[in-house]
Amino acid sequence: MIERGAEWAHGMLQSEHTDVSYGGEGPTEMDAGTAVRTDYVSYYDGYAANLSRMAVVGTPSDAQRERYRDVLEIHRALMDDVLGAGVEATQVWEFVSEQASDRGYDSVSGLAGHSTGVWWHQEDPIFRPGNETRLRPGMVVCLEPILEGFWHLQDQLLITDDGAERLSDGFDIGELPVIR
Repeated sequence: MIERGAEWAHGMLQSEHTDVSYGGEGPTEMDAGTAVRTDYVSYYDGYAANLSRMAVVGTPSDAQRERYRDVLEIHRALMDDVLGAGVEATQVWEFVSEQASDRGYDSVSGLAGHSTGVWWHQEDPIFRPGNETRLRPGMVVCLEPILEGFWHLQDQLLITDDGAERLSDGFDIGELPVIR
């Protein structure tokens, strides 16, 4: 990111075996079959970009493929059918919660995404329960449905009058990446 012009960047790679989400990075062995996720942010010209991806070391199990498929389907449905001008932030979180419940997941994260700008995660809209902030054309948001406190994708989107445009389309997210 720095080589491409970002002024600042940081991120993490976390194993599914880490006990503390976003606070337990460290020396963890990643054997074949271990799921990992990344979450990173960079600043370019004063504006933030925030993305997350999943992968598995070696061959994914059927359960891992299912979890990825579930989070991907929820993620895509949000982009295709939910996001757009006039939608309330709470509606995004409610959709994730309902979709996760319909698939048998007990809980979802306290947020399903957030704004980006000069302060990522602090500016409205934050896609959480009860947030009535309405999306407006021109807003840039990060969509990040999270299942089981670990499985998630995060993309940056531009809100338009007609829906949402995925800005972070640098590589295909259609299949769970494998680390060999």
